[in-house]
Amino acid sequence: MPNPIPILNAANAVNLAQEIINGKVSIHHTMLDPFTSLTQFEMTSMDSNLALQSYEWNLESYVSDGYWQVVDSGSGGAEAVAAFGGVFDGLSTQHRLNVTVELLDLENNTLVNASRTYAYEMAQVTFVTRDTVSLAPLAGTELQIATESGQLFIQSATTNSDGTKPAWFKPGSYSVYASSPDYQSSAVGFATSVEEPQWVYINMTSTESGLVGSISGQVVNQNDEPIAGASVRISGGEQTNGYFASAVTNSAGEYVISNISKTASNGQPIPSFIMEASASMHSTVVREEVIVLAGLDRAENFRLNEVIYTEGVIYESSFEDGLGGWEATGMWHLEALPGNSLYNLLVEGGYVAFAPDELSDFAYLPQAIHGNFVWWYGEADTGTFIGTQREGDYPLSGGMSVSSNDGTLTSPPISLSDASNPQLDLQTWWEIESVNPNSNGFDLMHIAISQDGENFITVRTLNPYVDPNDSDRDAKPFSSAGFNRMPVWANETLDLSSYAGSEIRIRFTFSTIDSLYNGFRGWVIDNLRVVDISYDEVSPSLASGKVKATKSEAFMKQHRLPLVQPNATQQTTERENRENNY
Repeated sequence: MPNPIPILNAANAVNLAQEIINGKVSIHHTMLDPFTSLTQFEMTSMDSNLALQSYEWNLESYVSDGYWQVVDSGSGGAEAVAAFGGVFDGLSTQHRLNVTVELLDLENNTLVNASRTYAYEMAQVTFVTRDTVSLAPLAGTELQIATESGQLFIQSATTNSDGTKPAWFKPGSYSVYASSPDYQSSAVGFATSVEEPQWVYINMTSTESGLVGSISGQVVNQNDEPIAGASVRISGGEQTNGYFASAVTNSAGEYVISNISKTASNGQPIPSFIMEASASMHSTVVREEVIVLAGLDRAENFRLNEVIYTEGVIYESSFEDGLGGWEATGMWHLEALPGNSLYNLLVEGGYVAFAPDELSDFAYLPQAIHGNFVWWYGEADTGTFIGTQREGDYPLSGGMSVSSNDGTLTSPPISLSDASNPQLDLQTWWEIESVNPNSNGFDLMHIAISQDGENFITVRTLNPYVDPNDSDRDAKPFSSAGFNRMPVWANETLDLSSYAGSEIRIRFTFSTIDSLYNGFRGWVIDNLRVVDISYDEVSPSLASGKVKATKSEAFMKQHRLPLVQPNATQQTTERENRENNY
């Protein structure tokens, strides 16, 4: 037959007709209250000839391995717009609503059935409110959410006894506003994702703490991929003697630096700060004129492009082969730190306070950066630099010694005769007192250089020009991460180009100055290198739009170049009286 009659597949025709009817049902969802796992649904008929008569629904949340669990269900009658709510599993991000609907065909006065599966995703966020100084959780803090456009959700909530509050959102950008009695109000912007549960920290400043703020953010590469283990530091320039607090990014590239005082130790305001973000084999980005907002947390994100550079190693040691020509006095000694092996016994004895962000049950010394051995100013029998503890020492004193102590660690001769751009690069970790840690105070940490092996000139002091604004700080530490924070490894660099062509020795000096507040973990050094560096241009294929941060002369002088610094110290009358009366 030249024109055969087409064969109609009745089953396919029926299925197609049903799909058309199913498509007449419209569903969308909203979250009226982000602090509950309740989704509000609205369902309507998009065909004016089909009216909703009744419906049944169930809500499923994804568990794992292709398994969905029914978590809520219900039914309803004839409505122009069916509105109902379903509670989903808050631990899951994927959900689906299954609906069976009975529709009345108004033209034919017949009933037809439709079914829909409506899938959606919800991001889980846990808010954490805490005191920006002590990191203590703040229960009862009122939270309110705003969308990216600034529209506020009607519902607010208060944090639980541990300072936390879970919430659920459609993926997007939001802000959270926090208020608590005796604290300055705070606001934090955040973006939600269904990739994994998120934690949003809201650091709040008490009205008594004065001008204190915090900075948080993310460090990513040129492809916007997070960089774990990047170092982020903050400096007030000459007013804080360079960097005074540091943080290391987590696996998501996130960091937080809290308890940033906007007032220098001389009482003068610090108008702006300098921040530096760095990571191995990435560009270092320096950002000047960073404004810290009093009582608020602000975001400061960094993009570090991958770089290619060459370096000639002049001298390097991770101290795995013994003394290697190094000379040590006082408590400086080589110590094996392969992991959690030594910790501060004075914390256990109640003489020194535990930093609120410590991750372990004990105040451990750090794991060596490379290999097992480090140089440490401290003693293994106490995990501190207290030496002999004074009889009659009392709880939360900060640790009282029978006398002051000090020591030097001096490198072997290092020849820079063939170097053109030499640089000192080392990893340092430290914890000292917080009563007067400033560079004219106590527990001083100096780096000095000599060109004749005898006369050493102090060119860098690690102590900050900062005395914390906490009147109750005798037992609290000041560390490489800042006041009352767990110490972190920080990368210290020093431009040695002014010594090119000569032979130098490097000396590290630690001095308690007096016998008070000596129950802390001291100064640790590892992976010291002197290198001759030259940078190559980065291939655009590796780093499109390379960021080349400019560094002002003031920055270079304060943070990179050797700067002769006096060894002046100050003994306050209050400290003299306390030292002499015990």
